[in-house]
Amino acid sequence: MRKWIVVFLVLLMGASLTPVWAAGAKEQAATEMEPVTIKWWSYPIWWKGITGHETEAQLEALKKEGKPATYVDHMIAEFQKLYPHVEIEYTLLSWAESQKLDVAIVSGTQADIFYCPPAWFGKYYKLGAFQPVDDYLTAADRADFFEVCLEQATVDGKVYWWPWVFGTEGEWIINRAIFKERNAEHLLPQPPERSWTMDQFLEAAKAVTFERADGEKVYGVEMSLAHKRGVMLWYTEAFTYGFGAPIFDKKKGGTDFNNEKAVKAVQFMMDLEEKHGVSVPGAAGNTGDSNAFNEYRVAIRMAGGLSAMSTIKKGLADGTLEPNKMDPYMVLPPHVEGEEPGVKAGIGGWTVSSKEEPQRKWAMEFGRFLTNEQNEEIVSVFMMPTRRSASERVYKDNEEAQWILKYSSEYAKPQSVLPQTMESYDLYMEALQKIFTHETSIQDGLDEYVMKANKLFQE
Repeated sequence: MRKWIVVFLVLLMGASLTPVWAAGAKEQAATEMEPVTIKWWSYPIWWKGITGHETEAQLEALKKEGKPATYVDHMIAEFQKLYPHVEIEYTLLSWAESQKLDVAIVSGTQADIFYCPPAWFGKYYKLGAFQPVDDYLTAADRADFFEVCLEQATVDGKVYWWPWVFGTEGEWIINRAIFKERNAEHLLPQPPERSWTMDQFLEAAKAVTFERADGEKVYGVEMSLAHKRGVMLWYTEAFTYGFGAPIFDKKKGGTDFNNEKAVKAVQFMMDLEEKHGVSVPGAAGNTGDSNAFNEYRVAIRMAGGLSAMSTIKKGLADGTLEPNKMDPYMVLPPHVEGEEPGVKAGIGGWTVSSKEEPQRKWAMEFGRFLTNEQNEEIVSVFMMPTRRSASERVYKDNEEAQWILKYSSEYAKPQSVLPQTMESYDLYMEALQKIFTHETSIQDGLDEYVMKANKLFQE
């Protein structure tokens, strides 16, 4: 009898609680499905159409049918198929008007979700522009995103963006045709890793520095230290990483780039031009606008990535570059014994700024949607997807991309997230120019740089 009473009570309790639970769920569902508008800002998308692979005829056909014909319109339409109650207001920003975003963030009127270039992350983080995405990142997400893509936007253990585009831009590209011209192919970094030491690199650079029969001078490498802010300066960091002396220390929140390893790195760079004569003369005044590599006058280009390789291969296909004079081969930057190579990475992501619900929730969901496995495949037309799964699928037949995924990405180094990073790069470039023109010694120049940079970082 007691058994039946217990069963009866359990059923009664369940029956009495069910309507309460159901009502709660219904109320929650109704709240989530109420109409909501989120604002999305981005800079111009780097490719035309939806995926960058559509022909003009295909895009025109889509427009005539009233269907999305751009990446932005396509993403909005596809997201709204999943969540019809979410309206997305899109605003196109201009690279020439970056101050618009600055003003918006200071005044708190920025979009709910917007694209943040890596160089500006620290500045906007300091202004409190971002909300952490950790609560929305699943264990599967964390395992799938390249570690460096999350590390780039991690501050105090929290992740502040949805990684969208990934470029390991710090690989070097060798023109094997010049090495063949000099019977020096045996000096090339060998598969599978394509790694080499500073000494091996120097030996190779010497072998491909020569004068052709027509009097044309060919150099092993070319350095540029007088350009405006941008990725060209980052390539000199290949030497600093290779000597175990990164310019910035994320953990310390500053720089100690005046230590013994840093001095050796800069001395090695100077010796390439002054002692060994393997670098194009005048690095201190070089603005980075030279086309010497594509003109077959420099054998080793200190810049790479899939985008650079794609540009070169396009030139070979359309006849701009001559196949018998250009044979690109991507390799890791050199390093000294006991240190690892460093490959500078360029990573950008979608940041969520909304603090209020429901905008915060749906901005987060939109960020997740833009960077899911399927949509990450689209960005491969310009840069690498930030997810391993998408990269492995889209690049399964691309030998160079497979090499990046297996080897180069393991040495990828994120950019500094310090707010004053770009200003400190100016100081670094200024120091190198003074050193290369012998206005100051290496040690004194780096001491001055560290003093000014750390003072800047403390502001």
